[in-house]
Amino acid sequence: MLTFKEYVASLFRGTRITSISDVGSRDTVQVSSTCLREVRYDLNTRTLGVTFRESGATYNYFGVAESDYEAVVDALSVGGEYNNTIKGTYPYSRT
Repeated sequence: MLTFKEYVASLFRGTRITSISDVGSRDTVQVSSTCLREVRYDLNTRTLGVTFRESGATYNYFGVAESDYEAVVDALSVGGEYNNTIKGTYPYSRT
């Protein structure tokens, strides 16, 4: 029998996602990217959080469509999709 973490990992096998954990109502996804370390999404508030690999800086983007979040975490180039879909499109704050 699989543990919950093993089950979730099996859902993302073959994608660029390396791990996922539930943090309250947020999903935190560790991504395989040279630009980003992790991506978080809160479906209730439609807030997308990204943490950059090099600097550790975290930004929250507001009003993000779930489909745009999914496009980022499912992309072959996570950083490229973030730049094309999120950056410059949604209001944000640095945390």
